[in-house]
Amino acid sequence: MKVIKIVLIVSFLIFLTASFNQAQANGLVPCGGRGEPRCNICHLFLLLQKIITFVRNLAFIIAPIFIVVCGVMFIVAAGNVELLQKAKQGITAAVVGIVIILLAWVIIGLVFKAVGDPVEGGKWYEIECQT
Repeated sequence: MKVIKIVLIVSFLIFLTASFNQAQANGLVPCGGRGEPRCNICHLFLLLQKIITFVRNLAFIIAPIFIVVCGVMFIVAAGNVELLQKAKQGITAAVVGIVIILLAWVIIGLVFKAVGDPVEGGKWYEIECQT
């Protein structure tokens, strides 16, 4: 069990390092640097969009890993009621979390469509700033 924890922690740290390198190379917002336009309020929303996208993608990576780990706990429980209960709760929490993320995405899209299309013909979750 300790080996699995170590492998998961090392994999997670490698994943985070790659993400930070990409963010540093591209920048979180395309403004404020040398040769770039000045930042405006639109760039704040662009930053929020990138953060939300990162967290959403991270959730879709972590949830299946969490489900697999809890599945292994479920199999290894071998009559241990407490471990079996923790495994069931972990799987339920991961599935409920993904369902909440997906439902929030759909509800926001439906609200935007009902109120009026914020971006004519475009995707509501893609923000483009005018420079």
